[in-house]
Amino acid sequence: MNLAVATPQHGASEDTLTTGLMGAVQPEFLQLLNWDPHVRVLLLPRSHPQFSGEDCLVAGCDKMSYYAHQKGMCTGCTERWKKSDLPFDEFVTIQRPGRMVGFFPCQVAHCERPGRRATLLCSSHDYQRRNVYGLPLEDFLAHPEVQPLPALGPCQVAACDRQGETRDGYCTPHADQCRDLRQEGAFEGPRVFRTGF
Repeated sequence: MNLAVATPQHGASEDTLTTGLMGAVQPEFLQLLNWDPHVRVLLLPRSHPQFSGEDCLVAGCDKMSYYAHQKGMCTGCTERWKKSDLPFDEFVTIQRPGRMVGFFPCQVAHCERPGRRATLLCSSHDYQRRNVYGLPLEDFLAHPEVQPLPALGPCQVAACDRQGETRDGYCTPHADQCRDLRQEGAFEGPRVFRTGF
């Protein structure tokens, strides 16, 4: 489980409550949670008794059940079961539908950028394949002029653990959100978008 933690940025007014709380946190606890002060995301260890639950009973589900009313299923599977009209014993035996979540490396050998779900190429290589070479994926990957690209670094939005994919330094979901906010006239500037402050 990931938990985003917003903390004051350098130059922001001093937050005495946050400073006091962080002063009480033991370094060993931060190490247990894989705390990175730059990314500001806590990674709650699945094996820790206070931060974990039982594995979801549904076949193929990798989530956890935290509450007795969920009958051993994660929140998502509990909601799907309520809508299914299937008996509990039958529902848990049906394989959970697959979904693509997380990091997918670009399929160009040694490319350090994340791939897109539809093509599994990073946006730069996908553009090259479609608009420069016009080749099917297999031929593009074998083309001698196709070179791996370096990573762009982490997404510039606070507490986002995805890799940046755009020239602004945002991951695709945050780049899309930024575009939508601009189109709606609700964009408050890069600093507010990146930090929330």
